[in-house]
Amino acid sequence: RSAKFATTNSLQSFINNIDTAADINIFKNEILAVFRQYDALRRNNAKLLVKMQALQGNIQVCCRTRPPNEAELLGGGKVCVEVPDDTEVVCFDAKTDRWKTFFFDRVWGAASRQVDIFADVEPMIMTVVDGYNACIMAYGQTGSGKTFTMDGYGEEYGVSYRTIGKLFEI
Repeated sequence: RSAKFATTNSLQSFINNIDTAADINIFKNEILAVFRQYDALRRNNAKLLVKMQALQGNIQVCCRTRPPNEAELLGGGKVCVEVPDDTEVVCFDAKTDRWKTFFFDRVWGAASRQVDIFADVEPMIMTVVDGYNACIMAYGQTGSGKTFTMDGYGEEYGVSYRTIGKLFEI
């Protein structure tokens, strides 16, 4: 009899009804086939990731903006940073009274969530499992959101905690 399992329930049913050495061999062969498929997919994904990083470059510069905090708003502060798309930041320069545009490999606006940021950096992080070196460095002035992005706050986990969780999932 064949041992192709469409669902977890069909697998569980097969396991519960194993009664002969032939059934055990069928099950063993199915596990080996699934493992081979998984290993081939993992190797293919690693190759694709290396190609993607070669196209993007080994060093990527990203930017996350934050919303103004309560003290800034109460003090009469105005929004001086806008994110028109996922690679561009526009900042108002009060000295020249002009808007300046800056481009990055990736930009996250003030409304970005921790899960969105992790989804974008996760492929680079996962290269560590395949033996590559990876580093994420948060840089900016005090109060700009570095610690929030990397560590998070409360239930809103940051990149560091999500990375550790993901690595232990594997």
